[in-house]
Amino acid sequence: MLVIISKVLVVFIYIGVGFFACKGGLIRQDSVPALNMLVLNIASPCLLISSITSRRLNDSLFRNTLITFFLSIALFILMSALTLWISRRTGMEDKAKANVLAVGMTACNSGFMGFPIAQSVFGDTVFYYVVIQNIAFNLYLYIMAIMQFNFGLKKFNGKVTFRKAILPFINVLTISAVVSIIMLFARIKLPEYALNIVTTLANVCIPVSMIIVGIKLTEGRFTDHFTNPKILFTSLMKLVIVPVITLLIMLPLPVAPVVKLASVLCMTFPTAVISVALAARENRDSGLMAECVATSTLISIVTLPVWMIVLTKLFL
Repeated sequence: MLVIISKVLVVFIYIGVGFFACKGGLIRQDSVPALNMLVLNIASPCLLISSITSRRLNDSLFRNTLITFFLSIALFILMSALTLWISRRTGMEDKAKANVLAVGMTACNSGFMGFPIAQSVFGDTVFYYVVIQNIAFNLYLYIMAIMQFNFGLKKFNGKVTFRKAILPFINVLTISAVVSIIMLFARIKLPEYALNIVTTLANVCIPVSMIIVGIKLTEGRFTDHFTNPKILFTSLMKLVIVPVITLLIMLPLPVAPVVKLASVLCMTFPTAVISVALAARENRDSGLMAECVATSTLISIVTLPVWMIVLTKLFL
């Protein structure tokens, strides 16, 4: 338990470094886009490749991979319906804004925050299943989240072509995850020299991604995140209620503890940043979506350590 607590502490020290470095003028907020590109296009893909391809394939891994993937899809379908129902009962009269809150309760930052935290705190095995869950999350994001944004409303964007539907899935992270899993199942190993280079670049992912979170937390005044009760409720749903429901579903299931841990862990992360761009694309209130992201990220500094300790006691 002390080992887990120390690993959690290190992750949040990185966040503190980003926060105070930005407040002290050592790092500027406008450096975030460049750092994001470094993490998303170089460090995270290297983390995926180095962690996944170093695993040994066996029957248990294959079975748990399929279970995690299809279970994650089922959970996202359930949570999408549940959060839509709850969002319509928050007192938000504007249906379009209520739909935004529903996405804010469901979309989890299991990639940008989830990858480095899972790897740093729980190691390669849990990280692998978080990657599998993230593939399912991408399906949620570009299919079910679109349905959530437009539920009960007239669709604005017009005809959806195959190219429009498939294009969001073509990104560096998704491609890296799929290629890494193919290499694992085909038993293809990188040469040691290449693996050392990839692993070194992967080591950048954890500190830099958490430093970015720290920088982002300096935006706006601290008290601004707690003035809108509907956004605060959305954040608490995302960080507490949805994970609790997921945990209650997972506990009695006859699946491996590591699958249960990864499935619940992914739901504990704050609202995904990409949901802001998606809201803008769907002509919904991207400002409201951004507030959900910022507030849930800030509150997650308190909730994430608690969840990681709880999940460790339950499943490890």
